[in-house]
Amino acid sequence: MERPFNISQVVFIVGFPRSGTTWISNLINSHPMTVYRHEPFGRDYRSFGEPLFGKLRFGDGLSDEEYFSVIKNLMRAKVNTDRPPFFDKQFQRINHTTFQKLIWLGARATSLLAPTYALLFTPREGPSLVLVIKETRSSVNLDSIVKGARANKLIVLMRHPYGVMASHLNGIKAGLMATWSSHMRRAWFEAHRNYEYVREKQFTEDSVLQMPEVEFATIRWRTQNDEYLRMHAARADSRLITYDAFLSDPVRNVREIFQFIGLEPEDQVLRFVRDSSSTEPSANVLSADASSGYFSVFRGKGFDSNSWKRTLSSQDIELIDRHTYPLVERLGLNRWVAGQDS
Repeated sequence: MERPFNISQVVFIVGFPRSGTTWISNLINSHPMTVYRHEPFGRDYRSFGEPLFGKLRFGDGLSDEEYFSVIKNLMRAKVNTDRPPFFDKQFQRINHTTFQKLIWLGARATSLLAPTYALLFTPREGPSLVLVIKETRSSVNLDSIVKGARANKLIVLMRHPYGVMASHLNGIKAGLMATWSSHMRRAWFEAHRNYEYVREKQFTEDSVLQMPEVEFATIRWRTQNDEYLRMHAARADSRLITYDAFLSDPVRNVREIFQFIGLEPEDQVLRFVRDSSSTEPSANVLSADASSGYFSVFRGKGFDSNSWKRTLSSQDIELIDRHTYPLVERLGLNRWVAGQDS
């Protein structure tokens, strides 16, 4: 069975939250022939219906008809799975990014506009497209979902845990991210109790409940990235990207990503690479990509990848190292942290 919507391939981008996945996903999204969906299985899973999503999660396999339903759902333009910035696309009925932002904002405010948004911005049948799916919310059952969606390429993104944890703590301090409640920690432990690292360290529900926020976030970083690395090792069509290394030369690394996917980085892509790595986000709601600079994909010229030093205490660093050091060493992440041997 051919892919619906003449999709040439499906690309998954996975990584732990605050690892640069949204930025790198949008670098690919800036291409005029890519369709980007932001965490559709984590944020919009109800739209698939319980029976179909259950098959996706638990590896029962999908018939061609079920697969078609999944792709049709993913291709439908929705407020929940679309995110600014918007780009000119060759397959849309209307190519006007400011107009799309206006309709998107309206559909967020009232569900009455959701059908209009879908009608105007769901891709037309015809041109060959690349469907790009980003997921960060969990690695539980993700391998089954990736297989069910018949992904052609997998991009695994990792960032040094110092930067990730500092970003989490800054988000909590600013009121933009929430701490995990006891109920959420219990649910996490139940879902991860059989993960290798959880069993190796003999964590219990009580020990997870008593962990400081930074340690619990670090445990989640370790278990989630362990699973991503397992998925990466099992697939020949997978690429591992270090966010910290990517920042050192975005243009060159974008070209390598596009070569991996099989697309040419057109002028719109290269322009967005430059803008997003050297331009502050606009305060204008119609041109800004996010409601807060914290979630923005734009990085100003003064962006400091070692700003974690101003956030993490020595105790925080000790907790992070305790759970991540072997993995960090194996991946060579320390060479991107100032003060470490290069």
